[in-house]
Amino acid sequence: MRTAKRCLSLVLMIVTAFARAQGVVNAPTADSAVVGALAPDGVAQGALLAGGGGVAYHTYWVDLPADVARWTLTLDADIDLDLAVKAGGEIQSYNDRDRGGDWDYRDMEIQNPTVIVIEQPAAGRWYVDVFNALEAGARGNYRLTFAVAGAVVVPAPRVVPAPAVVPAPAVVTAPSADSMVVGALQFDGVAQGALVAASGGNAFHTYWVDVPAGVARWTLTLDADADLDVALKFGAEIGSYADRDRGGDWDFRDMDTANPTVIVVEAPQAGRWYVDVFNALQVGTRGGYRLMSTAGDTIVQPAPEPAPPPAPPPAAGFAGSYRLVGGDVVLALQQDAAGKLAGSLSGAGVTMTVEGVTDAQGTYGIIYDDQGGMFFMAELVANGLRLTLYDADANGDPVESSARALDFERAGATPVDPPAPPHGVPPSPPLRDAAPPESGAVVELRAGAQARAGDRLRSPYVGASFVVPPEWQAWAADEPLLPVYVASQTQPGMVVVLTTHGVSLAQFARVFSEAIEFDDGSVLQPVGAPEVRGDQVSVRYAATGGVGVGLARTSGGPGAIILYIGGVGQEAVGASLVGAMAASARFEAAAAAADLQRAQQDWAGHRMWTYHYGSGGGAGDSGLGGRWSGEFEAHWDLCADGRYLHDGRTEHGAFGATAATSGLASGTQFFGGVDADAWSGRGHWTFAAIGDRVALLLFDEAGSWSYYELGRASDGSVTLDGMPIARRATGGC
Repeated sequence: MRTAKRCLSLVLMIVTAFARAQGVVNAPTADSAVVGALAPDGVAQGALLAGGGGVAYHTYWVDLPADVARWTLTLDADIDLDLAVKAGGEIQSYNDRDRGGDWDYRDMEIQNPTVIVIEQPAAGRWYVDVFNALEAGARGNYRLTFAVAGAVVVPAPRVVPAPAVVPAPAVVTAPSADSMVVGALQFDGVAQGALVAASGGNAFHTYWVDVPAGVARWTLTLDADADLDVALKFGAEIGSYADRDRGGDWDFRDMDTANPTVIVVEAPQAGRWYVDVFNALQVGTRGGYRLMSTAGDTIVQPAPEPAPPPAPPPAAGFAGSYRLVGGDVVLALQQDAAGKLAGSLSGAGVTMTVEGVTDAQGTYGIIYDDQGGMFFMAELVANGLRLTLYDADANGDPVESSARALDFERAGATPVDPPAPPHGVPPSPPLRDAAPPESGAVVELRAGAQARAGDRLRSPYVGASFVVPPEWQAWAADEPLLPVYVASQTQPGMVVVLTTHGVSLAQFARVFSEAIEFDDGSVLQPVGAPEVRGDQVSVRYAATGGVGVGLARTSGGPGAIILYIGGVGQEAVGASLVGAMAASARFEAAAAAADLQRAQQDWAGHRMWTYHYGSGGGAGDSGLGGRWSGEFEAHWDLCADGRYLHDGRTEHGAFGATAATSGLASGTQFFGGVDADAWSGRGHWTFAAIGDRVALLLFDEAGSWSYYELGRASDGSVTLDGMPIARRATGGC
């Protein structure tokens, strides 16, 4: 077994989702199950294991349109599986009709493939069952194919426009992984880059930040995939990161191994501060990072120059309730005698605050919530008002080229056709991804759990939950990592969700940076680098015959990774879907936190070691006395500073003994050979909870990543991917 082991379970999940997106539905279990919807000309495949309690089955449903002349169902299996079909309701019995069978068509002959042809089938929903009536334990693999003859009218998939994006803080990207002065960082800005530890001393990136007067609290957060450190100093660049009594000249420094690293400066002095991210690890160690600068409290600004008296608001004023033309969004405004506006913008379970003013320059202000905001200009029009929205640039000023108009009707007004937007700008979609509406039902996430549209799937173990979108349904597969599959009868594509605890944004970005390789040789390739905005990181994928959209969100502890797989042209659908699901995510205290802390305490600064030996053969097994032996040994040094070092080897021998000395008698003469392999690696490690179990995540220096499940055997011993492991003193840290 090589340590370059990939996330095989995750790849298999994605392969399943990709197959469904291409028109193939994969049954998620070999036990009896209602699998879900199939297209009239779709394909399903799976396996059925005969049980002791009755016939095992997989149920599919198909919505047949009118005017189908002929519908053909073909079942190809590697054992004697059977097929039954019924219109309008699920099949309750596969018995003969005179013994209670309620099917419309059935084929239980032993020939393969099985074919059922239905002439002029009635329009509507049909139920199709593949079933296994053999003796308990018999397992059969199958492929079910539908074909239609005649004019089949398939409605075009609904294309959901991608929502407008609330602007994120300005991002500065370091152009090199070597030591350098990068430059200015906005006070409420973000910097990102990578650092490679050098032989001549610490590798560093230097930024300067101009802190305004009156700041009550300034927070710097460093999120990295290696044990990088941060230091800052007022008024001049830092000359040394050493301890103060050894010449260090920093004002604040954090060199702990915790990630993320947070430095809070209370009432910082106004002026220029210098911030260094530095890498003091072993030479050649590379670490990616994201540095965020935020003000914890309101900045006290000097009083502005007296403004001219505001122009009186229009006679009717802006006060009142308005509804978006053609949409379910409500704008509620109040306006005082001085022209100040206050109110809210609500829709799809999201409410944003509106603040503004009417003066000689017009009516303008901001619309915002805790995720961000936009500028607006407002004007009264017939029966309502028009809002023109603007993004903000790096300096916090409106971007004129980003203007888009929304027209609202005043409540109780006679509807009129909306006026054309100015400058040919089309009306904008909602301001940001809105969480799906909730039914109020909460389904606990466990193997086999199913949830309908509007239900909230909640994992108390990792502390994360999300809502199933309208027209979609979800089920949790009994597979490693407890993946949740989300599919629809009416919408294209499929979604896979993994709930997590302890995976950082930087680590999610590493996962999204890699291509996904399928068994058939096709590749889902990231399009550009992952993009981080606030508490989310996203990526787009492209492949022959398909697209993908990935999005991960985390609070720093609980999180979720959401991956949409669809056909060509379905990227907008996927982006809207994963954005809405991420917006619905809620995070809470998690049972996994204690397990992760225990794993950290048990293994940080120690070696994981495993060894296996096996042999067989001899005179009793073959006429030539052939023998074999196999040996596997591996260890992982999990250093306390977050680094790991790994070495492993395998050795396999195949031998034959001479006829005169067959067996294991003394003096046996062997001929044959030995195949040996060895490998090593290094990078950074962490423990995280994924689904319902704890995993060891390894991020190597080459940019790849892998995971191993931490568990316990029946005798209580610790296992890594099922292999017994022992704790030893580290030899490489």
